[in-house]
Amino acid sequence: MSELDKMVPVPEFVTQQISRRAVEIAQIIGPRKTGEGLTSLTPYWDIGVIGMQFPDNKDYMIDLDQGIKEHPMENLAGKIIPVRSPGGTLYFRRASADTIGKVPVINRSAKSGRITDGKPEWMYPAKTGLNFIQRSLQMSVDEWSRNARSTNIVEMLLHTRLKNDVSMVIYGRELA
Repeated sequence: MSELDKMVPVPEFVTQQISRRAVEIAQIIGPRKTGEGLTSLTPYWDIGVIGMQFPDNKDYMIDLDQGIKEHPMENLAGKIIPVRSPGGTLYFRRASADTIGKVPVINRSAKSGRITDGKPEWMYPAKTGLNFIQRSLQMSVDEWSRNARSTNIVEMLLHTRLKNDVSMVIYGRELA
């Protein structure tokens, strides 16, 4: 018998309760200023499954949660981009398709005279994820397990495939 066969999935009424609480927690610990992102979060549950989901038009929330890798901003090709210098002056550059994501010509530093490698141009910087979805799911499970009483556990087990075994142990008879 494999380890998977020994596991008992949590019944749907428990996963629903845990998922709904996880959404509440995510709306508290999630990032602010996301527009309708956090309010559009909905719980997802099934037998043995907890989760939450966003509508397709709020997929930026997944980027906030999981982070993003550095990537070339190819949609800038052919556009004129305003760039502010450290001195505060504004100048304009055109992003050509040939330069997006490419390393420019190697330059010599004006301060030290050393040859420096340039960074790839027109790259969106990497950002680490906030991991608020996984944290809220874990916090919800921890809260449920902390508050669960023996009657809650028995009731939960009576809604699984082990219900007859549990009934024999507790009541001395099988369920009808």
